[in-house]
Amino acid sequence: MIRLLNRWIRRALVLALGAFTVWLIVFVIFRTADNRLPWIVAVALTYVVAAYVVLPRTVPMSKTPLGLAPLPLAVSSGFSTAMPAFMARAAIRTSGT
Repeated sequence: MIRLLNRWIRRALVLALGAFTVWLIVFVIFRTADNRLPWIVAVALTYVVAAYVVLPRTVPMSKTPLGLAPLPLAVSSGFSTAMPAFMARAAIRTSGT
């Protein structure tokens, strides 16, 4: 029974962190940008800040209460080991050989 309660508390913490992140992105970052910039620029700036600043810090924090293993660098940084192979195939196709 204690394990079940502990698991629910951890999941509630992750849910609260997710709700806080959405609130921060929508009601703080977007509202501030929308008041100062044209709408489309505000949306683009909000996307950049959310995708490259807020969410990369939130995802590892959400794994901590659940006791999960850390994310590999390739997943958390957005870079993959398959990228050089993809680029090499594209270079071969465009070189004409």
